[in-house]
Amino acid sequence: MSTEDLLAIDDPGQWSRVAELLTPRTDAGSVALMLDAARSGARTAQLAACQVLGRQSRQDLLDEFRAMWADPGFDRRRMAPVLRYLEALPPEVTLPHAREWQTREGAAATASDAILARHAEPEDRAPIETSLSSALAEQAMYRACSMVEALGVIGDDRSTDILVAAFERSPYSWIRHRVLDALAGCDSDALDALATEALWDCDLKAREVGATSSPETPACRGRLREIERDPLEEREVRDAAAHRLANSPSLNP
Repeated sequence: MSTEDLLAIDDPGQWSRVAELLTPRTDAGSVALMLDAARSGARTAQLAACQVLGRQSRQDLLDEFRAMWADPGFDRRRMAPVLRYLEALPPEVTLPHAREWQTREGAAATASDAILARHAEPEDRAPIETSLSSALAEQAMYRACSMVEALGVIGDDRSTDILVAAFERSPYSWIRHRVLDALAGCDSDALDALATEALWDCDLKAREVGATSSPETPACRGRLREIERDPLEEREVRDAAAHRLANSPSLNP
């Protein structure tokens, strides 16, 4: 299919497939069509074009998107394509902007969070921990989740206390599996206790991570067997428990 035909596909469920097919197309004509789609195309074309242009390290849209955020009438529905673009750009391009935008509000803050969640570096640890603490106090859960993911990318055991606080203090269940993933990258003993607790969590992803990361204790062994045999448990959680039991001799004496 031609680039024009691909960008004419009007099915939001197919945007990632469209992006995959467009990514190798670097000729001037295709790039021009993708830039037009990114600026004013239909939803599928906009999402696909933004991701491809980011993958190709094209910075043509960066200043345009920044200018849009300054407009009080900015349509937040445009954020999804913008984030696909920023997340795909190389971190050496986006990280300086993410650091600048971290203390701002609105679209700039959302963009900063998305970039740091993927590309944070050790020098970002302290301001990210400050942002996480503020987000927990304000119950800004989307930002808190992004900051937890950013600390997981950094993987510094000095972040253990704030990560444990996020697990224990947040009312948002989806933050807990992110905390477990982040702690798995740190040199910390805190993961054992939280992963054990997660085996009984209401969030299926937390239970799944708990099944993978919990310590090899009699209590965990018993709970893993319960999960494996529970017909009402989600399949991915049962599979994780079964795999852990089958591959950990001390859990399956």
